[in-house]
Amino acid sequence: MKLSQPALLLLTCTIGTIDARISNIKTTKQYDEDDGNHKTNILMDGMILSGGRNLNDVNVFSFVHDGHCALGWMGNNKKVETADECAAICSKREGCGYFAYDASMSYNKNCATYFESDGCPDDDLLPEYKAYKIATSPTPVPSTAPNNSSEDNNDAQTVYKARFHEDVTGVSGQFNLKIKKENHASYQWSINANNFESPNTCDLSAGLSYHIHSFWNNNYKDSAIFSDCGGPNLGGHYDPFLACSGATSSVAECAALGRRSDDYSCDTTKYLNGEYQFCEVGDLSGKFGKMMPNSAVDLTFEGEEILDYFGPLKANYDVNYDAPEEGITKSWVSIVFHCASDGSRQFCAKLIR
Repeated sequence: MKLSQPALLLLTCTIGTIDARISNIKTTKQYDEDDGNHKTNILMDGMILSGGRNLNDVNVFSFVHDGHCALGWMGNNKKVETADECAAICSKREGCGYFAYDASMSYNKNCATYFESDGCPDDDLLPEYKAYKIATSPTPVPSTAPNNSSEDNNDAQTVYKARFHEDVTGVSGQFNLKIKKENHASYQWSINANNFESPNTCDLSAGLSYHIHSFWNNNYKDSAIFSDCGGPNLGGHYDPFLACSGATSSVAECAALGRRSDDYSCDTTKYLNGEYQFCEVGDLSGKFGKMMPNSAVDLTFEGEEILDYFGPLKANYDVNYDAPEEGITKSWVSIVFHCASDGSRQFCAKLIR
């Protein structure tokens, strides 16, 4: 494709890193099936410029390293055809600065996005992917930025991340919990357990149950396995409204009300019909079902965003368990993954804001 002189001038003004010498520009074309537009990729000095006919929609990204980003996963992976599509997804997600794209489509979803603030460190995992950095954003900066600095601003989204380190747990990946306003939460995850060895030969292909727990007493690490995920270190299920399963953290309160674990009857049907009172807030698998792997031989657990209209309370995050504030303020700060077949604790992590 031959670029006209006006087009070259516009590109030069728009992106200062572009060398205006036509001899340094390589172009390729692709067809965007979504809107019927032809797109052009312009590669120069290690940068990749992708866009359609409108130069205001340009995304520029550069190669960082082979493999995924070890930190900052934003969840909700997507299946895409090209790196350009993955770049476009990242550019539209608030805070996204990196993405990883798997051209071989080794996984069901091959586009992952990551927070810019975490820097995309390399842990030499998932070599099928290539990681890229978004250099410019097509999203205009508003003239007046919204004030999201206050933790008490109900419109501000707060993200809590549970990260798994393979050298510690045999598991890699991340579980994200997001709270946009009080009680309204969402959950996303991508967890690779292919190298995890269960001490009780739990069949992970049958799924995992998962729950939010009350505290985290594993000093010097933010993920753990087996006995380190037990009650003395993590407590029971987060249960501020006293649904009272046998694993509740609110044992004394449930006993005072005469509520027995035999009466606990949380299930997905009830919860999705708005009968929230039957479920502990932290009983995520009770509310939404087991977490299942991609297949019996690929023990990668990937979950798109699940919305929860009766999720954890921001005010309860990592509070002093013995010094409640106004109302019921039982603490939550960790997540545990159990063998679905026998309930044994397999691995766990601290949810870090």
